[in-house]
Amino acid sequence: MTSGAKPPSPSPRRQAWLTGLPAVVLVLIVYTWLASIGTWTDWPSNSTYYDRLATAFRHGHLWLDLKPDAALLALPNPYDPEARRGLPFLSDASLFRGRYYLYFGPVPALVLLIAKFFHPSAIADQLLVFAFTCGTFIVMSTFAIRIWRRFFGDVSPWLVAPAIAALGLMSPFGWVLGSQAAVHDAAISAGQFFFLAGLYAAFEALDSEASSTPKAVLAGLLWAAAIGSRITQIIPVAFVLAMVAVRHLWRRRDADAPARSRRAIAAYIAPVVVGIGILGWYNWARFGSVLETGVSYQLALLYVQAHRQEIFSTKYVLQNLYNYFLMPAKLRYNFPYIWPRMGIRGAINPGFPLPSLYFAENITGLLFTAPFLVLGLVPGIMRALRTSRLSLSEASADLLHWLEAVLAGAFLIGFALFLVFFWASERYLLDFLPAALLLSLIGFWRLHAAARHGPAGPRIAIVAGLVLMLVSAVVSTLLAIALNADGFRQLNPVLWQQLNNLFRP
Repeated sequence: MTSGAKPPSPSPRRQAWLTGLPAVVLVLIVYTWLASIGTWTDWPSNSTYYDRLATAFRHGHLWLDLKPDAALLALPNPYDPEARRGLPFLSDASLFRGRYYLYFGPVPALVLLIAKFFHPSAIADQLLVFAFTCGTFIVMSTFAIRIWRRFFGDVSPWLVAPAIAALGLMSPFGWVLGSQAAVHDAAISAGQFFFLAGLYAAFEALDSEASSTPKAVLAGLLWAAAIGSRITQIIPVAFVLAMVAVRHLWRRRDADAPARSRRAIAAYIAPVVVGIGILGWYNWARFGSVLETGVSYQLALLYVQAHRQEIFSTKYVLQNLYNYFLMPAKLRYNFPYIWPRMGIRGAINPGFPLPSLYFAENITGLLFTAPFLVLGLVPGIMRALRTSRLSLSEASADLLHWLEAVLAGAFLIGFALFLVFFWASERYLLDFLPAALLLSLIGFWRLHAAARHGPAGPRIAIVAGLVLMLVSAVVSTLLAIALNADGFRQLNPVLWQQLNNLFRP
């Protein structure tokens, strides 16, 4: 090579990872700081439910190794919170025939069975939340880079890094970390990790020219694990399976296409069916019913057994739309300045009264925590107006349209379930929001690609998208810190005081 020769430029794939990897590391550092309440090494531990279940599995049974209090067992109706007031009990567990069970999916406990070979001491639920949240973010980052390489190679790789950082810092990821993390969050984060990993595997299988059966089977196994972690994942999994079937049947039109399509579709479905069958046996072995997860016997804050007909209702839709989208944060003059409010529990419209069962936790509307989500509308708008200017082959354009429809559908169908649910919580956003975040990222790149044809278009599109990313990431992170304020005050008061002094108005 002569002295004047230029070194070869890195490939687009390498460029994306070179720019995106620092963003991944940055987000993981933020996760670690939040999860450890700024101590880095001393992690809070509120519960060890899944560790107890893993220990039960090792002992060869399905109930927790914790004997319920005799006074609790003597009650004619221990599920009534008033009846058991003052008595010790395992909150958010199921009590059935004198034994405690978990109504949360068992798959995270199976993961712990493997982990406990290397770490035999008790593993807190918070560590599971941290691990699965990090895993979900890493899958999203990998998926985002894959989407960029496959469809948006003309978009600068330098736009990959801020996009990845924003994906990881937006609500609800920071909300489920820290001193507030509990067994609920472990089940939710595990379900979302396995669902997204399965979707990524399915995308790779559909985009593969060679035999894609191993990837299809992997996708099915991951989706079975998603359902086994969080039973509500059965709804988006069923939707994606239907979309996979449509994709296979649509693109194969040769003589033996029906047979090959059936074999391909079976590779996705078979592991899911087997997984559901195992989960049904697990329920039957514990409660004598394949459909009973233990929810009917849960010891909850509210007396849900007396309100079975009100757990799901369309009467909650308007209330939940307000709490999940429009609920404003509180502004204060002390760090971190933006604080969450309790969701509105009384009916926002007196003409539509709510059942007394309705409950809302600390929550801030997505309009304030993740305005970047508005870009998720861009693919649909461009599709309707036929204004897409991507230089893609017909096959690539069809695959991109399929992916956009899957992401939109997974978000909408997942969200619909919680719109009619009696309990509103920020953590439930993790059940369905990652798909919408990926769709919004596609919308940002689509907008940038289309705007390149105008004189000032690229600059406006980039600036607008980056501003929405920045606002979403900053507001969500500050709210996550505020939500863990009590944890900082109790577990790391020196740091909390330093932060307040440093950011004093």
